[in-house]
Amino acid sequence: FSPAILILIPFYWLCDTPMHLVWFQSLAMAAGIPVMYALAKKYLRSPELALAMAAMYVLNPYYSRLALYDFHSECMFPAIFLGGFLAWAYGKRNLAMALWMSCYFIKEDFAIPLAGLGMYFLCRRDTAKRGVLLLAWSAFMTFLVLKVYFPLMSETGYWHSGRYELFAPTAAETLQNAWGM
Repeated sequence: FSPAILILIPFYWLCDTPMHLVWFQSLAMAAGIPVMYALAKKYLRSPELALAMAAMYVLNPYYSRLALYDFHSECMFPAIFLGGFLAWAYGKRNLAMALWMSCYFIKEDFAIPLAGLGMYFLCRRDTAKRGVLLLAWSAFMTFLVLKVYFPLMSETGYWHSGRYELFAPTAAETLQNAWGM
């Protein structure tokens, strides 16, 4: 589930080549550099330390390994997720929430950091409502993707469906499944 890659459609309409994936992935990875720098500069208040943080972002071998082969939609995540924190730092709360909630459209796995952020916000009195919203969004989108999208898209049966089944016919069985994970 990665509808974010649909932004590449206009480029394929102009010229049908897989090179768009290579260029887009590199640009998406590079887009996180100024965001990381601005965020670090805001909180560390030192251009030198901010530059060091941006360098650590660029030189991270686990992240830069994405560019070595294949296309990975995950390359869009850091710029958008960190962009949410940058917007939050400058008081643009609604923009931050929109950026964070849009991370789910990059890949369904990003429900995990969104839920983590939601739990953090839930623990603070001034952000508890936003925490509930992020947790509800993560739960809703996870349910939508796993129980509606995947079954509809794979009529033959997606092999991951039911692998870690949480939702059961009764509430008691659902709680038992959740406890057993």
